[in-house]
Amino acid sequence: MKRNAPWVLAAVVGAIVVASLITAVASRHPARLEPGSPEAAVQDYLDAVLERDAEAAARHLAPDSPCGVEDLDKAYVDDDVRVRLRDTDVTGGTARVAVAITTGSGELIPSGWTEEHTFRLRRVDGAWLITGSPWPLFECGGLK
Repeated sequence: MKRNAPWVLAAVVGAIVVASLITAVASRHPARLEPGSPEAAVQDYLDAVLERDAEAAARHLAPDSPCGVEDLDKAYVDDDVRVRLRDTDVTGGTARVAVAITTGSGELIPSGWTEEHTFRLRRVDGAWLITGSPWPLFECGGLK
């Protein structure tokens, strides 16, 4: 048994490394959601936020949102963020999209934290736009 111990250990470590690589590759290429849906609007907004493209992210905000490109320029976003769709509720021209946003280490033993956020959207000229102050913004418009 002692002669096989190094090989067993190597096999277990190898399996863990392969599983980690598969998870890392899969998490970097999320499934694209149905174009024109509230979920896709939130996904596109979050993609722009995570890519630190404030102008692209701001295009997903409703015209009466208190937030703008300047607010998005100042927003802090961790380098290691994962988002999971939780629930969607569409009623006429409004929608709520709930997501779980996990920030922190994506390594083998995660050390981050998860927050639940709900994006509120409204259909404007056929497009779903985010209202209010969405993650990662909590207060917009600067001091009055």
